[in-house]
Amino acid sequence: MPLHLIVDGYNLIHASLSLHQLATEDLEQSREALLRLLSEYRRQKPHRITVVFDGWINGSTSTDTSYFSGIRVLFSPKDEPADDVILRLVRNEKQRAVVVSSDREVASNARRHGATSISSQDFEPMLFGAQEPDYASPHPSTHSPSTTKKGPAKRLPRTKRKTMARLKKL
Repeated sequence: MPLHLIVDGYNLIHASLSLHQLATEDLEQSREALLRLLSEYRRQKPHRITVVFDGWINGSTSTDTSYFSGIRVLFSPKDEPADDVILRLVRNEKQRAVVVSSDREVASNARRHGATSISSQDFEPMLFGAQEPDYASPHPSTHSPSTTKKGPAKRLPRTKRKTMARLKKL
């Protein structure tokens, strides 16, 4: 099942130190830098990628759509925040969607509709080509294997196993 990466654009820009620095100087340049990074990421991992930016303050009355190196770029319509556009995309994609946002409300709504979410801080190292975090063991130094129990009791719940499988594809 192919993944559809749905990125909360400004959330990721402000979570990244270098992109946030650039955004304080020129917001347009920071958006372009993010799109260039995502296009490089897409060359390595050919997932469908949609980036959603807020355009609701002084945007048009409909969702503006454009493409940048195969990445779909959406600006939310006037009087509608990007979070609502992301939720609409998640409702259509369900389990295929992976939402990149540190906004707790966006992440919980995505999970409620069957999507997987990852915070902007966790996705940023993947974007810059660093080692991806190990989702299987959050604290490898504190985990000591036990020899008393074996079998299904050691398994994670099915939903967590599916989430980890989707995140490993990133």
